[in-house]
Amino acid sequence: MNFRKTRGLRTIRKALPQADVANAVIAAIRAIVQQHDGATIEQINDTLVIRGLGTGMLGTLSKEYSDLMPVLRKNFIFKDDGRWHLK
Repeated sequence: MNFRKTRGLRTIRKALPQADVANAVIAAIRAIVQQHDGATIEQINDTLVIRGLGTGMLGTLSKEYSDLMPVLRKNFIFKDDGRWHLK
């Protein structure tokens, strides 16, 4: 079967406003935290890299979110078990 590419990754990137990217990052982190009842920074990082590769947004994510700590501190709680949890 032949598939026709209808929209390029550049089109998708331009269509996503900055707020949507931020919401997508927070949603991805929330999902991994809920799935594992807490997540380490490595698990969070791995999830974001995989999703970034899948959407073609890894470059944008790495520029905008080179340091995840402010996002994590604002939206999640770090507990004694060394994992981030939902507030």
